Amino acid sequence: MGSYQKTDATIWTGREDKGERFFNKVKVVDLLKNELPLLSKGGTSFALLGFCSDEGVRRNQGRVGSKDGPLALRKALRNKCFHNFNDVELYDCGDVVCNGRDLEGVQKLLGEKVAIILEKGHFPILLGGGHSISWGHYQGLEKAKSCDSLGVINIDAHYDLRPLLEGGKGSSGTPFLQIAERRKEQKKPFHYLCVGVQESANTTPLFETAKELGVKTILASDILSKGSVAYKQVVSSFVESCQEIYLTLCLDGFSFSVAPGVSAPSPFGIMPAHVIDLIDELVLSEKLVSFDIAEMAPNFDENGKTASLGAEVITRLMQAYRKET
Repeated sequence: MGSYQKTDATIWTGREDKGERFFNKVKVVDLLKNELPLLSKGGTSFALLGFCSDEGVRRNQGRVGSKDGPLALRKALRNKCFHNFNDVELYDCGDVVCNGRDLEGVQKLLGEKVAIILEKGHFPILLGGGHSISWGHYQGLEKAKSCDSLGVINIDAHYDLRPLLEGGKGSSGTPFLQIAERRKEQKKPFHYLCVGVQESANTTPLFETAKELGVKTILASDILSKGSVAYKQVVSSFVESCQEIYLTLCLDGFSFSVAPGVSAPSPFGIMPAHVIDLIDELVLSEKLVSFDIAEMAPNFDENGKTASLGAEVITRLMQAYRKET
């Protein structure tokens, strides 16, 4: 089964000097005790929530280790600097934890916690954990919002549209198929854009499934050869067609030269500048409602490279919001 635990506040310690860093900005709260306040009108607040599970990765026959991803990302975040963030609130809302093999239970629990964060007006930033985080994350979005015209943007080497396993069970390779099927049941459109797709990491049937579902695809090879020209117009058109955007970043979308600590490393992944550029555009659109980072596996991380990169992406996302306010 899944369980919830409050973050140990002693994690948020670091270098004391002039100016603010993450560790002295974060407020640790317990969602079970209703400690997350209702955001005041016009305020800005980010709420961290961990997904401690690699059961989906195990089911997908990947390299396990992402269960410890949230802790690694927190540690990489704690000494990052804040600039002109006096009116921004930052909360750590704890972790949902997969106990044993009950992935479905922990995904449901994750959705419930995400819904609480959204209903109280905060911007959720989820820390993974395997990419099965996305099916749980979506359940929370669905619970708290209408999601009638939701767009899902996945920065990833993989489509994660694999068929469900025996008994209808999911894995880290199935979350967007699960979202597609749920939206079909509810007669809602499935808007899905996958950025950084690796041809060598997806079978022909997966490309065919993507085509059947109307998925928009931007190949990593095109981004590496053409830069932002490969995705600017596609992303702009996609965002324009949706009312809200949920962004998910799988760290294996990056080259393993900058992100070795993942379940499925790639030598020809995209680079950080491409992701930061994309985040800036999404924040500018004022349609981005939620974000998560997936596949952080610290046991494979070289000198903390991947965790540091994930933490930097989170910091840059927050800074992009400040530029627009």
